[in-house]
Amino acid sequence: MEVYEDSALKTAIRLEKEQLSGDIRGPLHGIPIGLKDIFDVKNKITTVGSKILRNNFVSSNATVVEKLEASGAIIIGKTSLVEFAFGSTGLNPHYPQTVNPWNKEKIPGGSSSGSGVAVSSKLCVAALGTDTGGSVRMPASLCGVSGLKPTYGLVSRTGVFPLSWTLDHVGPLARTPYDCGVIMNSISGYDPSDKYSILLDDFDFNRKIGKSIRGIKIGIPQEYFFDDLDSEIEGKVNNSISFLEDNGAIIQKISCPWVKFGRSINFIISSSEGLSIHENWLKKFRDQYDPEVKSRFLSAKSISSNDYIKALKAKEWFTEQMNNVFKKVDLIVSPTIPILATDIKDDPNVASIKNPSFTGVFNVTGHPSLSVNVGFSKSKLPIGLMISGRHKEDDLVLQVGEVISGAESTYYRKNVSQIQETR
Repeated sequence: MEVYEDSALKTAIRLEKEQLSGDIRGPLHGIPIGLKDIFDVKNKITTVGSKILRNNFVSSNATVVEKLEASGAIIIGKTSLVEFAFGSTGLNPHYPQTVNPWNKEKIPGGSSSGSGVAVSSKLCVAALGTDTGGSVRMPASLCGVSGLKPTYGLVSRTGVFPLSWTLDHVGPLARTPYDCGVIMNSISGYDPSDKYSILLDDFDFNRKIGKSIRGIKIGIPQEYFFDDLDSEIEGKVNNSISFLEDNGAIIQKISCPWVKFGRSINFIISSSEGLSIHENWLKKFRDQYDPEVKSRFLSAKSISSNDYIKALKAKEWFTEQMNNVFKKVDLIVSPTIPILATDIKDDPNVASIKNPSFTGVFNVTGHPSLSVNVGFSKSKLPIGLMISGRHKEDDLVLQVGEVISGAESTYYRKNVSQIQETR
């Protein structure tokens, strides 16, 4: 949405001088990073994709921005998003429409649409997004890149405009899982200003990259995740599962019929908390909201306080059930999204309902969850596979994701010229 040309060039010159003098800040030294326009950057505007905040000039950095800059990253600008991060399509009528880099007629996925497109189009090496119901993993899947929703609390949300304090996660989008791990090593860490922040000392997110996956137990859900699934997506996901088995992973069928309740729990909590944040603005600036987003917020008025409390209790029960599954397997593998990217001109309700069906489950539980590209449809649309693991075992998720990513990288390199032509 905005390129920080002057400040990025000045930063690049300064970092080059540091490098020439032998002063390297870290693995991100001189690496260009994009930020979803939901992160505060000092002396810049944070619109959160809205008209209401189009002049929202901020005076301090989000914690993750401080961490990125300390690591030597170059913040090159803000990326587009669904208004107030409340939507899965990537559609936003307030600003020029972000399109899928593999087909300009298709949606890019949301809400971190611009971050997925920027990485896929090689406009930046990596970008940050937020994920409340899949908003990092959905655009990662539809744009053919990797996107990690880390364990809840590992990345500070201070200075990040909220949608749902119970479900919001900050995560990276990059070409590969390894690159996501590099970003995570810089932005993770305890932050006392975020009450939900958790401590994880001296953790290397890439410490298992390159190690054998032999003996890793991978669970394949027999319910929900493979119901009503596009046949091409199912084929690519099954091919990847076979590939993992050929490389020594132990594939186990798992039963979790209760997982179908995850989407409803997610919706009740995120909608209720989102409405509480926007209630006064909806009274004062109702006409300035995207009608689709406004409708989602207003629908939460029918959710009673009792319903919300029940959903929070259901979240605890649901998480316990998932933890029990992870006592039997190390990881769960499934499709990221059940359908291919839809046309921008299509009825957005189809994608809005189907896109977050699987991803939102792991926002409810707070487990780490990664989307990685596993190939393309016959019409050359990216297909994502989701790998989810135990709390604080993001490194295992990234390890297996990198194995799969390596198998698909050749196809990506052969077809990346198509992206350049659509820019």
